[in-house]
Amino acid sequence: MNTLTRSLAPALVSPVVAFLAHEDCPVSGEVYTAGAGQVARFFVARTRGYHNPALTAEDVRDHLDRIRDENDSFIPTDPGVEMAHLLRSTTHHP
Repeated sequence: MNTLTRSLAPALVSPVVAFLAHEDCPVSGEVYTAGAGQVARFFVARTRGYHNPALTAEDVRDHLDRIRDENDSFIPTDPGVEMAHLLRSTTHHP
């Protein structure tokens, strides 16, 4: 077994699985990556974006930097929270 294969062995992932499945684990509904002894939380965030009720492909092109800007982004806890943020954004940004 080479070094890479050993570092990606399931034995270095199973402790993460065991902890996340344990009744004392304080988190639920989150996604983690694990491998080679490294564990990280993986998540999706929502940027403030750009709003135009008559959105065009040119708008997307012209405002791509604003759409992609991660400043003031947030992590929705579920799809309903994301949808509520979307609806608020469209009523507050003419």
